Amino acid sequence: MPASRPTGRPSTASLSSFAAGCGSRNIYREKVTGARPDRRELNRMLDKLGPGDVVTVTRIDRLARSTFDPFGIIKRIVDAKAQFRSLAEPWADTGTSTGRLMLAILGGLADVERDLIRTRTAEGGAVPRPKERPWVAPLP
Repeated sequence: MPASRPTGRPSTASLSSFAAGCGSRNIYREKVTGARPDRRELNRMLDKLGPGDVVTVTRIDRLARSTFDPFGIIKRIVDAKAQFRSLAEPWADTGTSTGRLMLAILGGLADVERDLIRTRTAEGGAVPRPKERPWVAPLP
């Protein structure tokens, strides 16, 4: 496994050499947060994917930060007839039937969660809020 920095996370240089040692041909690295949707290297990699390619990540949370985004990204990978796998989560491997089942179940749960968030947000927006009264002192 790659050498860690003082933070406990592997450096990009050690991850690159680790990936190259595993036979990786193309290594895409990005230092922007996974929470950003406009990730140039991720989009470049997704655009170049073809049948038989394998996308390997160290951890799924390095791919995307939200609950929903990884499933959209993995769908793009599978739609390109490529394979996805995670080193830290061996169950997340689209090359196995168990991996596909696990990702489908978790994707379904993420979809339900997304709908619940939408519902709660809509309900919260419909509730009238009391007008603020700055001259009233808060109770002790």
